[in-house]
Amino acid sequence: MRVTFENATIADAIAKAARIAPTRGEAFDKASGILMTLDPDEGVVTIKATNLHLYYLQVVDAVEVRGEGTWRLNAQLLAGVMGKLPIGSGKTVTMEKNENTVNMKSGRTTAKFRLIDTTYYPDWDAFDPEKLEVVPDLGQRIKQVEWAAMEDHEVIFAGIHLDGEHIIATDRIRLVKVPCEAEPIYKPITIPAGVLKPLMTGLRDVAVGIDNGNFLMMPDPSTQIRTSIYDRDYPPGVKATFDRHEWPNKISVQKSAFIEIIERAAVFTGNDRSPKLDVIVGKGELAVMCSDAEMGLLGDVIDVKGADHNRFKMVFTPRNITDALVAAPSSEVDIYYDTTEAKKPIKIDGGSGYTALVMPRSQMDAD
Repeated sequence: MRVTFENATIADAIAKAARIAPTRGEAFDKASGILMTLDPDEGVVTIKATNLHLYYLQVVDAVEVRGEGTWRLNAQLLAGVMGKLPIGSGKTVTMEKNENTVNMKSGRTTAKFRLIDTTYYPDWDAFDPEKLEVVPDLGQRIKQVEWAAMEDHEVIFAGIHLDGEHIIATDRIRLVKVPCEAEPIYKPITIPAGVLKPLMTGLRDVAVGIDNGNFLMMPDPSTQIRTSIYDRDYPPGVKATFDRHEWPNKISVQKSAFIEIIERAAVFTGNDRSPKLDVIVGKGELAVMCSDAEMGLLGDVIDVKGADHNRFKMVFTPRNITDALVAAPSSEVDIYYDTTEAKKPIKIDGGSGYTALVMPRSQMDAD
């Protein structure tokens, strides 16, 4: 068996698959590595990888394919080597099976990869693309909520929830909702959180479908992704939380400016396992401060629209605020709060229907 690829083509495909392949734990024991199946009739190689929650399949065009069969190779090692090969016109790499190894040659570079037994590797087939419909900007919308999703598969509110109108995620401290009208999602579903993170870069319009307890996705004609759907109902109270509160106060702030002063102040929390960020609003200003008993403190202030009241203080975990801000699509965000109740979550309106709630530290008994 022998196959030749253009360097850029195979390096990109292997890099994507390697992000899915597990590196530790139970999934590593059962599904480590990348599977490459050669098809000389079509002149393609099918690459598969799975972490037992997400199943990734990509069909890659080859310069030449001789012989048919399947190789299972170390994902991180293969990606590391392929990613370092020179890329340019006419640059190719050839891989050839020789007993228990696959030998690679690209220019004057050679390598030898030991094959992994394929006997117990999970098996799945390609699905019918005709069953899917394109949902515009689905990838970007999922990215906007994934930061707040809990990845503990056993918890009832874990995962990313899609109901055909919105996408929602929460870890009970942070809650985010974005609009996403998707006719193919004809019933509410919840998929595991975190599984799509390795693929989020560049993932925008995606063809999707639901079939036999799986959520099916095709970001492009050569790539298929499937992930399981949780066999449980998502708590109805999560979505209702957005309508449960009223916020009488509001400021408008440049997102980048707010992130900048938080990150600057957070330098003083470097050794703290449970960092705290003081946020003070009032008199047309937004201030932040982080302190350390041994190192000192840093405070910073920016002007904002609103906050025409006496100064009011809330305490947060820095990352909870910055994650919500970074995911917001607009450069300016509106932040709603209640000066009469420091324990109430703040609401961040990031434009384009993006809404996030962030709980203050006082509600987590962290002081």
